[in-house]
Amino acid sequence: MAPSRAQVLTPLILTHLLLALPLPTLANPNPNPNLPFVINTWSGPFTAATDAAFDSLLHPAPNSSTPALDALVHGCAACERAGCDGTVGAGGSPDEACETTLDAMVMDGTTMNSGAVAGLRRIRDAVAVARAVLEHTRHSLLVGDLATAFAVAMGFGPEGDLGTAESRARCETWRAGGCQGNYWVGVEPDPGRFCGPYRPVVVAVENLRRGMTPTEAAEDAVRRILRKYPKISSGIVVVNNKGEHGGAGSGWTFSYSFRGGTMAATKVVNIPPLEDDLDHDGYDSPSEI
Repeated sequence: MAPSRAQVLTPLILTHLLLALPLPTLANPNPNPNLPFVINTWSGPFTAATDAAFDSLLHPAPNSSTPALDALVHGCAACERAGCDGTVGAGGSPDEACETTLDAMVMDGTTMNSGAVAGLRRIRDAVAVARAVLEHTRHSLLVGDLATAFAVAMGFGPEGDLGTAESRARCETWRAGGCQGNYWVGVEPDPGRFCGPYRPVVVAVENLRRGMTPTEAAEDAVRRILRKYPKISSGIVVVNNKGEHGGAGSGWTFSYSFRGGTMAATKVVNIPPLEDDLDHDGYDSPSEI
């Protein structure tokens, strides 16, 4: 189930100022007849955002130095309030915990600075909070409960659960259907058929179960990584339930240390990098790594 998007439209807003020209250009005797201008990547109910943004450009706030950014926020906020197609704002698509959280991002076309929030909880005004991130921090993105704490400090909310009876019912229906679809991979139980809780399928551990030695298991795991990320620097240590161990790495000389049993001192093991000289035949495809 996809997390809720506080704003899934991407307006590009142009004014007579083009966000970069000085105010005297408004006196241009031959203004572009296409300006002001708002473009929105979505239609249908999202046209409410286009209209709200355009109205903001026609009636800018007195003495505002950021009319385009103002209009973008007004447009996005219109969809947050209206819910548009049911995926935006409070009551939008819930997450796996059946909670609606919000995401939003804005960018200043003059400075190219951006501000964003993700997984924002208990705050309805996600796009306004994203603007606050842009204007009042050196961050680009705040996430989760820390984003909520920032929003509260900026004077927003907090409110209760942003879900509704309808959004929670959608989540329960999704769970009843085996949590299909979802974004889990490389875990068990099979996310293509079952709900979680999930746990990772660790390649090296599975290799031990198949009878490999710890060194063989480590080298196989690193080779799988190399087939997908041939330039990566990596290192892994594998220990079985007998205390036997081995390691493998790539991109550097990897080392690890151990001490056990009656050993009088710690021992260091240096592991030279594996060479990516595989012909790839007989191995899993990258999608199976």
